[in-house]
Amino acid sequence: CEALEDAASFQRSPQRADSFEVLKRLPRLTRLIAIGPLVWPSKLQAPGEATEAAFEQGDHRTVLRKWGTLQRAGDVPAQTLVQVVESMQRLRKDRSFILAEVKGLVLKSTVAQSVEYMNDLLTPLTKSLDAGLISSLLSVFSKVGVQPDSRTYDILIHLHFATRSFEEVKDLAKHMREADLQPTQRTTLVMLKTFLQEGCLSEALQCYSELPDLPKHVGTQLVEIACRDRRLHDILPRLASGQIPMTTDSLNLMLNEALRSGQPEVAKKALDLAEQQGVEKNSRTYSLLVRSEVDTTEVRKWLNEVSATGQVDPIVSQAVLEVCTRTGDVQLAESLAALLKPDENSQAPAFMALIRFYTEAGKPEKALELYDSLVHKVDGKPSQRPPIDGRTKHCILTAASSCHRQDIAEELHEADPMRGVAMMRGCSKSNDLDGVLSLLDGPGKLPSTAWNIALDTCVENGELEKAWMPSIHELLHRERLRNL
Repeated sequence: CEALEDAASFQRSPQRADSFEVLKRLPRLTRLIAIGPLVWPSKLQAPGEATEAAFEQGDHRTVLRKWGTLQRAGDVPAQTLVQVVESMQRLRKDRSFILAEVKGLVLKSTVAQSVEYMNDLLTPLTKSLDAGLISSLLSVFSKVGVQPDSRTYDILIHLHFATRSFEEVKDLAKHMREADLQPTQRTTLVMLKTFLQEGCLSEALQCYSELPDLPKHVGTQLVEIACRDRRLHDILPRLASGQIPMTTDSLNLMLNEALRSGQPEVAKKALDLAEQQGVEKNSRTYSLLVRSEVDTTEVRKWLNEVSATGQVDPIVSQAVLEVCTRTGDVQLAESLAALLKPDENSQAPAFMALIRFYTEAGKPEKALELYDSLVHKVDGKPSQRPPIDGRTKHCILTAASSCHRQDIAEELHEADPMRGVAMMRGCSKSNDLDGVLSLLDGPGKLPSTAWNIALDTCVENGELEKAWMPSIHELLHRERLRNL
């Protein structure tokens, strides 16, 4: 066969000197083939070697041309069959063609009818991630009585995990357990990742117990699944025994679940485990602890523990303010205010929330003290002031009106005169006449729109006598608006 190919190449390219020698040997080779068993001359390659050389050179058409010779030569090694199948795929042969060729070899070759041969064939072919072809090849081998072993399951599990077919991985893992086959550690790790992805806690715990020296974040994922499925009782014994290490994220997950489900005993158990294993607390931990406490004394304890670090995080401040709003504890708010630093922009929202709390709690003077500490003044005028939302501004104006601080009202109106108009519109929609009129007691630089809103509100509420208050009457006279 090699001689015939070289002769054909000689006809295409007569310049090749060695083709003359090939033509001289051609009758002898023909007689050898006709006599009996094929004896390959030393200078000619065996079919398997020639196929491998052509495959390494990327000559897939030559590989297919030699495929018939390989079948007639006898048993084909699994590695060579892999090269033939990959060449068929490169030349875009359809799946039915590939399966027919492989089936023909498997049916007539006793060497190919073994699980080792099947595994050697499947292992390289899984790199193409053609799950359909692999499944069809398995059916071909099953027809000759070849049953998958643990290595076969390992190959299939890795293939389906690479293609994100998690349901297939779960089914294979189930069949593997039923067949009493032991997976390798690498396959067990793949199964663990799949169960974590799918949220299968029981199966994930079983795989976790079979794998040593796993990273801590894997245990955190198990805790997260347990919290999501409301099954913390299944994982608490493993945390207590140290089989699953306790981390800060795990502690936060358990505290959040205890807060959601209203189970303070779970939060206490989580704290005890964290203290036993020396787990550090972060800002989220303290915020969850503060939110879960009913007694403000415990909240002060956590707040003092946070203050020992030198800075109060915004999420901790927000949690403390929620407790203050719920309980009306002014002393707790004062403890928080003493820890805040007005120079840090990240704590400005906490200042705003405290100003609102003091105003609503009937402590306007404390609200204005916080405002004065937050606003930096040069020559009596504010040089730096963080953005103030409408609700906070309304509280500041209310506190300034209660404490007769006309300077603060003038500062706010000068900074944004239209904000006062917007606030008046909000009060007017809610029929809050007193709120509208309180905004008129500020500086005299409000636009005429504000006075019109005040007049409309008086008329709509039937308070015509308030419409003739001195300031409005003066404006009407100045603007010559005689008819109301």
